[in-house]
Amino acid sequence: DPVIIHAEGGVGKSVFSQYLLGAIPHGSLGVAYDCFGSGEYRRRSRPRHRHRDALVQISNELASSGFCERMLVKDSTQDADIMRDFLSRIKFSVKYLKQSNPESKLFILIDAADNAEMAAQEFSDTCFANELLREEFPEDCRLVLLCRPERTHLLKAPEHISQLKLLPFSKKETFENLIKWHPEANQREANEFHRLTSGNPRVQMN
Repeated sequence: DPVIIHAEGGVGKSVFSQYLLGAIPHGSLGVAYDCFGSGEYRRRSRPRHRHRDALVQISNELASSGFCERMLVKDSTQDADIMRDFLSRIKFSVKYLKQSNPESKLFILIDAADNAEMAAQEFSDTCFANELLREEFPEDCRLVLLCRPERTHLLKAPEHISQLKLLPFSKKETFENLIKWHPEANQREANEFHRLTSGNPRVQMN
C-alpha cells in the first residue's frame, strides 16, 4: 500500500526524499516528483497538479532510463487515459527491473502532494495525487506521498493507507547539530537553542 509521510514545514520532507533516493538498494530505482516547483505551483502558466504534468513527467523519466516507452499526450487526452497509460508503464518498468534483479523495487516519491491539491482546488481542477492513492500498484512498487500534517485531509486517503510522522530534532540531535558549527557550545546552550527553535532543522539552519 502507499504511504503518506507528514511533517511540519522545515522538518525535512524534501531532504528525506533526497536521502531516500540516495539510499535505494543497488538494482532498484527511485523517481521523485516535486509538486511545489520552487513555489510556482500556483501559477496558471506553471501547473504541477495535473495528471498531464506529474504522471507524464514520471513516465518519461522512467522512459529516459530505458524502462518503458515515452508518454505523449494531446490537449484532448483525458485524465483517465493518462492514469491508465501511467499505470501500464509502472507495471512494465517493475517487470523490466526485476529481469536483472528479482529483489529490485521501484520507488515513486511525490513531494509536497498537499500543495498540488491546494492548487487544484484553487483552479477548480482535478489533482493526480489523491487519485494515485486509490489505484492498484505492482507489489514491488512503493508509492510515498509527503505533505504537512494539517493538510493530510486534502489527500482524501482511504483508511488503510499508512501515515507516518517525520519528527523534528530531539534535544540530542540539536546538540549534535549545534556543535558542528559551534564546537564550544555546551549542553545548557543546546537546550536553550532547542527550545527557541522547537527542534526545527530549517529554523536552526537559519
